[in-house]
Amino acid sequence: MKLLVLTKRYTSAKDIARENVGRPYCLFAALRAHGHEVRFLLGDYTEKASFDIHKDGIPLRVRPLSPRRFFSFRREVSRELEERGADLLVAEGDPLFALLADRPCRTAGVPLVYDLMDNYETYAIHRIPGFRLLDRRLLRRADFVICVTDALRRRIAPVRRERVGVVGNGVDIERFKPMDRRACRERFGLPPSAPVVGYFGFLSGYKGIDLLLEAHRILRRAGFPAIVLLAGHRRGGTPVEGEGVHDLGLVAHDLIPACINACDAVAVPNPSNDYTDCCFPLKALEAAACGVPVAATALEPVRDLFGPAYPWLARPGDAGDLAVKLREACGGRGEGLRALAESHTWERLAGDLAAALAKLPGTRG
Repeated sequence: MKLLVLTKRYTSAKDIARENVGRPYCLFAALRAHGHEVRFLLGDYTEKASFDIHKDGIPLRVRPLSPRRFFSFRREVSRELEERGADLLVAEGDPLFALLADRPCRTAGVPLVYDLMDNYETYAIHRIPGFRLLDRRLLRRADFVICVTDALRRRIAPVRRERVGVVGNGVDIERFKPMDRRACRERFGLPPSAPVVGYFGFLSGYKGIDLLLEAHRILRRAGFPAIVLLAGHRRGGTPVEGEGVHDLGLVAHDLIPACINACDAVAVPNPSNDYTDCCFPLKALEAAACGVPVAATALEPVRDLFGPAYPWLARPGDAGDLAVKLREACGGRGEGLRALAESHTWERLAGDLAAALAKLPGTRG
């Protein structure tokens, strides 16, 4: 099967034209291992660049995208389908790409697969008057819809129930793997024996950073000398300061495995909101791949990943309970976590996806 993947160039501040990171690239690029031909058309609304490259033998075309370039980019999609052909087009990463793909797919008779990597109703584009209704029409009209979690599948059920699949996020277990803790701590200037709790990702209230810092203060006041290790993007780039806080700022993605392995436990403190209630806990999976215990708030996608017997799940929004679970996780062991990650590789998930796509009418499996 020949697939054209339409998505954004930058995901979570990472350039998928240059790095093998993120669901938009990793999940669909992994379909090649299942005998499918894959190419990418990337909308660049950050640098507005235009170039063609090959990465891992996969063609990627980067084209500028902005409100005034909407129609020219849509013509680019049409040309891709007319000149190079496709058995399927996957619109991924932003609801804008489903809109850009809708008319070209219907004109060319190419099935449209709409991949929901988040609850897109929380994205800024949904604040544009009328766009929510338009996006729901796109959801109903797509030939197949992929949801990143079962919670998201249920969220969209009032709009779309048929031909909906759930494919979560994966992890690169060759990159995220157990490493020597002492060496990792030396790398980041951390003491060799103090308990270290890590948080790696977007530092924002809606992702629970305030809850984590409050839980950390509770631990310190109780005499537990935990250090919280932070790394990730944040608005304004302002460092987080405080007793026992070690903020690395924004680090290269290749350093994240070492950051995780420097820790006794990794925190995933998401509060309950329209975004986090549906999002896949990728940071928890990456920590699991490193064999590092995870203390997380017990949102549905987290419970689905770890199972009901997992011991270190805190009540959402409860800093005191999170502090208890963090302390327990710091003294815990990560048995079974690596095996969990090995069942969630991009290659395995791509196999599930390939089987689902092969059943679509009008496609050649």
